[in-house]
Amino acid sequence: MDIESKLMEALHSNREGYISGAEIADELGITRTAIWKHIEAIRNNGYDIEAVPHLGYRLLKVPDRLIPREIEMGLETEIIGKNIVTYRSCSSTSDIAEEKARSGAEEGTVIFAEYQTKGRGRLGRTWLSEKSMDLLCSVILRPGIHPSSSSILTVSAALSICEMLRHFGLSATIKWPNDVMIKNKKIGGVLTEIKTEADIIDYAVMGIGVNINSEIRKMGPDIRKTATSVFDECGHKADRIEAGRNLLSALDRKYRFIRSKNPGCIIKEYIDYSSTLGNVIDIKVGSAALHGYAQGFDDTGALIIRRDDNSIEKVISGELI
Repeated sequence: MDIESKLMEALHSNREGYISGAEIADELGITRTAIWKHIEAIRNNGYDIEAVPHLGYRLLKVPDRLIPREIEMGLETEIIGKNIVTYRSCSSTSDIAEEKARSGAEEGTVIFAEYQTKGRGRLGRTWLSEKSMDLLCSVILRPGIHPSSSSILTVSAALSICEMLRHFGLSATIKWPNDVMIKNKKIGGVLTEIKTEADIIDYAVMGIGVNINSEIRKMGPDIRKTATSVFDECGHKADRIEAGRNLLSALDRKYRFIRSKNPGCIIKEYIDYSSTLGNVIDIKVGSAALHGYAQGFDDTGALIIRRDDNSIEKVISGELI
């Protein structure tokens, strides 16, 4: 851990009081002048730090940015988030994650962005987001499962978004296959892309987008009808760092069930959160249309449809129409 990281850790652990410049200098083995220089460097990154003679330094405010060290602080995960990178702007976090995955990046690497110029949704759609307002990230996974089981990865991410939203007092549901909804309005989504080798997934890039502080209610009527955000639902800005940390923690727990070949509890939770099950639905699968009763999910996360003739079909991906 570098000097600034150690200094930030000390500032965070003393949020209710001050840390002495002399004490921290002795602890880190550097001069008080060096401490002051590091404090100035931290301030230049947007942190509000109070300095009081004879008392020391106190952290007053953390910048509203997805800073890796802030997300990592207090993050207790085994796989997800061991390596976190943030970009001020990029084409798409999934583009970067794909490139890093091809180059051998470790499993659990997370790419965050404050803004995407070409954010991607399912079926070639664009994911739009305001600068420094929402939660945009992609996670590199190496699950070692058959490609036909890839739906379970998307399921785990959608459930993790729902769990994260509960920390803000919000109750969400999942509209098959990947939309997280509140009051029939979309607040988040998942796009999972895989690279296969023979009959196994070599790596997966899980793209996640959640509307946190965007004021959807001020946007155009078409968007207002179909989308919402944590801000719009709660009436105030939410802590995006806390949201990111809670999302990664939830995803780590669920992903460990997948790695241990024990997806049953994930499917049980998926059933509880699904707004699709129990309904007669129409699905567009490629150029074909499928009509039937949404009966359940199998262990891979595929949707089980009972047709009018009582035949059963399993659908991995498609679009409700």
